[in-house]
Amino acid sequence: MNDFLSELKRRVLVYDGAMGTTLQKHGLTAEDFWGKEGCNELLVLSRPDVIRQVHASFLEAGCDVIETDSFGSASIVLAEYGIADRARELNLAAARLAREVADSYSTPEKPRFVAGSMGPTTKLPSLGHIGYDAMYAAYREQAEALVEGGVDVLLIETCQDLLQAKIAIAASQDAMRLAREANPQRQVALQVQITLEASGTMLLGSEIGAALAVLESFQPDVIGLNCATGPAEMNDAVRYLCQNSTVPISVQPNAGLPQNEGGHAVYKLTPAELAAYLRRFVADYGVQVVGGCCGTTPEHLHAVVAALKGVTPAQRDYTAQSVAASAFSAVPLETNGQPVIIAEEMNTTTRLEHFRNMVRAGDYDGILALAKRLVTEGSQMLDLCCAIVGEDEVGYMNAVLEKIATRVTAPILVDSTEANVIEEALKRIPGKPIINSINLEDGEKRTSLVLPMAKRYGAAVIALTIDEQGMALTADKKVAVAHRIHDLAVNKYGMRSEDLIFDALT
Repeated sequence: MNDFLSELKRRVLVYDGAMGTTLQKHGLTAEDFWGKEGCNELLVLSRPDVIRQVHASFLEAGCDVIETDSFGSASIVLAEYGIADRARELNLAAARLAREVADSYSTPEKPRFVAGSMGPTTKLPSLGHIGYDAMYAAYREQAEALVEGGVDVLLIETCQDLLQAKIAIAASQDAMRLAREANPQRQVALQVQITLEASGTMLLGSEIGAALAVLESFQPDVIGLNCATGPAEMNDAVRYLCQNSTVPISVQPNAGLPQNEGGHAVYKLTPAELAAYLRRFVADYGVQVVGGCCGTTPEHLHAVVAALKGVTPAQRDYTAQSVAASAFSAVPLETNGQPVIIAEEMNTTTRLEHFRNMVRAGDYDGILALAKRLVTEGSQMLDLCCAIVGEDEVGYMNAVLEKIATRVTAPILVDSTEANVIEEALKRIPGKPIINSINLEDGEKRTSLVLPMAKRYGAAVIALTIDEQGMALTADKKVAVAHRIHDLAVNKYGMRSEDLIFDALT
């Protein structure tokens, strides 16, 4: 097992504080940034001595984990400084520098770890600023370099867009798998943290329940919150995560809400106040990873370390949940015996021609109005099928989703017989969709295509009790087919049991 995860099972881990705030104390000039002022990530090359001092200051304060100076080292961000081609070099240097410092402070009694920081970039894929594949390529390059540089955990942090988080996770998991193939002993953990505004939602309006539904389906090692607000504003979301998540929870708040003084952001939460909040999150809610974000100094983290001495995380009581989610909210798949209402009016293969005609005419405003009406009338999910014989199903599906994926509050069922259509749809949905559907009519031909997609893109799947002999007609046969599909999905493709929905076809 990864040493980071072994240590996490044993005790609370304390991350470092703010890189930017601490750098401001060093009086850096434009020359230190090689003329690209504001690009803190370049300092790992131009002033490694300063970055080394920052890392050391937090380790001296007693922190267990330091974050690489790579928050904005994705090529997407570096392109704004004209240095996109240096992404790999910067991430590799950041990881090696942090590794060197962490190792110099590490002891058998108190090992120190390195988290490879990966920020949200400056693009929001849910709003069409960048496509899935382009963002994936940037994150994959960053993750591979950080892993090669020796990080213990990949930290996808400050996520503002659920689709961005999903892309970063897929890229990170691919980089981690590549490292394991090259060296089976090389184990890297994955931690994902979203950012909630003072309103209690992410930047695009996603609630904490939707965020958890999306992130849990990828089975990261740690899920948490960081940035935007202080710990007081995070309280309800922290409690929700601790009550509902099946994985360890992390919290890295700012030193309070930023206040504008003379055009500068000022953070006024004191070290003692931050320490008191984080101690309560651990002792009362069961948080296992804490640290600081904007405005938090080595003094803040020293107080946190002192406050957590001898504190054991509260025992958490949770049950894995079966949930789908739109970009905004989650919908439980089990609602105390009540049916979940799925609208099928947005399906081009039914006898009703209304939706098919709208798709053909490119009436996407009308389709959005239809989707909103169905939700208003009580539909909790929307089944979306854009197949028309001989026509461009991929094009139709992409166009419809571009219009409705971030404008409708109901989760989407992606309904298609074509695997490439399903994959293109999954790349456009910020929430947690459901794939409709799989069966074993042709053996594992369809499951071998669809189940890996469900795992990779974070989707649930409807499974029909049909095998090579046709529809199962007895209860025993239906259960047997269901078991077979479950074993394929969970044991072969790594899905969660909670993300399978069985249709017994009665």
